[in-house]
Amino acid sequence: MVPHGRKRRRARQAPLAGLHGGPGASHDYLEPLEAMANSGRRVIFYDQLGGGNSDHPHNPSLWTVALFVEELGAVRKALALDHLHLLGQSWGIKPATIVGLKACSFAASADTASMLT
Repeated sequence: MVPHGRKRRRARQAPLAGLHGGPGASHDYLEPLEAMANSGRRVIFYDQLGGGNSDHPHNPSLWTVALFVEELGAVRKALALDHLHLLGQSWGIKPATIVGLKACSFAASADTASMLT
């Protein structure tokens, strides 16, 4: 068992992954979050499938929340990250929430942001 205080320190040191809106958008508008790296926290951006510089397959059967959750897991594994803080914006709220609700072992926290219109 890990003492509560130690577990919280580990969670605070976890990188932040920004999950952009879309599908079809890019991560570019999230780049101001990069300033958090000045405090020593690693900040991770990637373009989800069908967005920005990522592949743009023309296969509607691919556009499932499960695929984007799996993609996030693949990014985490590729970067050898044990834990992540997740920030989902617009469409990115869906995979961030699913991962957070499933209490995945790698989600240190999950938060959402959306614009009110």
